[in-house]
Amino acid sequence: MIRDYHPLSILPRVLLKRNAAFVFQSALLPRCELSTEQLITGCSEKRISRFHQAVAWQGEGIHPCFLHTLAFRQHLQLMLQPAFPFAVLGLVHKANKIAQFAALSSAPEGLLSSQVCSFKRHDRGISFVISSRFECNNDLVWRSESEFIAIDKLTMSAIKATPINLSADPAKHSQHQNWQLNADLGRQYAAASGDFNPIHLSALSAKLFGFKRAIAHGMWTKARCLSALSQHSASAFRCEVEFKRPLFLPNQVTFSNYIVDEHSLALWVTSDDHQQLHLQGRLVF
Repeated sequence: MIRDYHPLSILPRVLLKRNAAFVFQSALLPRCELSTEQLITGCSEKRISRFHQAVAWQGEGIHPCFLHTLAFRQHLQLMLQPAFPFAVLGLVHKANKIAQFAALSSAPEGLLSSQVCSFKRHDRGISFVISSRFECNNDLVWRSESEFIAIDKLTMSAIKATPINLSADPAKHSQHQNWQLNADLGRQYAAASGDFNPIHLSALSAKLFGFKRAIAHGMWTKARCLSALSQHSASAFRCEVEFKRPLFLPNQVTFSNYIVDEHSLALWVTSDDHQQLHLQGRLVF
């Protein structure tokens, strides 16, 4: 069983974790082979309901991102290991891929495993992937890959946002939704997911890490998109997204999607004026 933990119990370890010496200056990429697995049992209906409420899920069965909240505990466990070469605070969640092979109709019970892999050079530092798998009766039910960037503050390239204009896209958008995001959204999702990163909790704690206000969790944004597309994401599917600009709280944003072909959708979350892109991705069903 993966048990809930109080964020204060691990906060000192998160705050004290540092980058390995010369990890960015070395000619060699990190060699870090870390993995973990746990048997998932006993997820309460209250816990699942809290997550569904946080991401506005009204589809059938269990939201496909709920398993990510369980995998997140494994991710944190791996990143706090002495062999993991980067500080935890300051990592940037760049992208996420989820593939669901069978819908979960009830609380998940099976084997969840995660591993760190795929270290690569990036113009902002070094990227890596944490992959997770959930198996039930030896059948693969769900798979996820989260790409992170460890920022090299000495050499990172300046990256400027390019304005976008969705209305100029030749495809016809089949759906638009406006979402009003409250200031306490980060705290609500943290309570539902277990991700208590200070940049998401309040303006005060976010400012300690260089943000003008709290920002929404990237995985909340993805989960909310899948909730809006529950008719396609309640069964077998795959969804790949990239997290672009930080989504500051409170805020109002626009979710847009259009049909690419009979089996896929393109999707975005943007500012109301479509000038800032927060998330873009593709859902294949």
